[in-house]
Amino acid sequence: MISSTELITPYRKTVRAAYQAATEAVTIRENMKMQAGQRKDFQFLAANLAHFMPHIHASDYEAIYRQILIYHLLSKSYPADVNVGSMDDMRVEGDTAFLDPQAGRTARIFCSFHMGGYQSVMALLANAGYSLSVVTTRVFYDTQRDTIDRIAREINSFKGTELTIQLLNAESTDIGKQMAMSLASGRSILILLDGNTGIGGAHHRDSRQLRVPFLNQTIFSRTGVATLSHAFKVPIIPVTSYYVHIDGIPIPHYHCSPAITPGLLAMPQDEYVRHATSVMYQVLADRVGQYVDQWENWFYVHKFLDTDALVAQALPAREEPINPVAKLFFDNHRFGLFKLESDGYLFDKLTYLAYPLTSSVYNWLSDLSTNVYLGQSMTDMLSQQPASVINRFYQLRSLIYYHEASSFDVYKQPLVELEPHC
Repeated sequence: MISSTELITPYRKTVRAAYQAATEAVTIRENMKMQAGQRKDFQFLAANLAHFMPHIHASDYEAIYRQILIYHLLSKSYPADVNVGSMDDMRVEGDTAFLDPQAGRTARIFCSFHMGGYQSVMALLANAGYSLSVVTTRVFYDTQRDTIDRIAREINSFKGTELTIQLLNAESTDIGKQMAMSLASGRSILILLDGNTGIGGAHHRDSRQLRVPFLNQTIFSRTGVATLSHAFKVPIIPVTSYYVHIDGIPIPHYHCSPAITPGLLAMPQDEYVRHATSVMYQVLADRVGQYVDQWENWFYVHKFLDTDALVAQALPAREEPINPVAKLFFDNHRFGLFKLESDGYLFDKLTYLAYPLTSSVYNWLSDLSTNVYLGQSMTDMLSQQPASVINRFYQLRSLIYYHEASSFDVYKQPLVELEPHC
């Protein structure tokens, strides 16, 4: 066994430098993207915040967006030695009985989320002596197997153990069987529940998925984790990570929620699956409510919404004439603009529909949305486009009158999708 001093780098000094570097890199990159209109990720995050956490003011979105990116970049620049030698710098709270050296290392399902220092949950469990089957994306599976093997070797050398870490591709056609075999052999499973990945991808829908309350919305969730827990009578232990800044340094904290134990609950499978899945998402909701700018899935959670229902609930396109034109303005609350390379789009944050725009119309709407009138009156700005173009965006409700308070709550009727090009 080698000594800890051969593995541990000055953790706090290293992380402080990495955090500062990540902050500078994100600031430079995002300022350039903002100037170029490359704001697709921001607009989807804004839409998701408006749907799931409507109490957050839109003026806070930019800071949340950038902080998430900083934490994500920080996680990619963490030194490898932190995976082994820095457990003393990680605060573990909650129901930690499963970490007790005297506790048996029988199979468990550890459920985590894309939040805080989630990348180190695997190392936390491995350091505690759990051999793991980690369910991950195809990209991670293809690119990180050698790294995971190295981490396992280092932990074994440091701790004098013989544990193994196995990667399972979540998109494999027999992923359910692989997870079942892991549990049957006594291995524990680690899965990031909010990835919601599997056969068919995130947009896949089938009868086995549940509608689960989450924050201010209802989302679709896969049920494989809870189903396996009930079938093998193994507990699910949610482990949530979040950063707490101490002396300006983001220190990973981990909260271990009480185990969801099928044997103790003695529920029929369907009831247990619904209960366990709801509990796991409530754990996530509670933590996201506290650390909203640490959840990476703000960029992707719309994939688990019933967007068809959102379209069906929206107000229809208008039919009444515009009168008077000069009183119109761009509805920044409901709509946003972004570019993909050189192509511009109008994005409806209520329905997640995006409409391609010509270059001239994109620039015109961009000026309207940012109140850049270059000394011109509102009437002059609007008159830069023919009446047919103005009417199209009026019908779509991206141009509204001042007396029309824009709020997601007022869009309750079906929306008629316009032609794809504006």
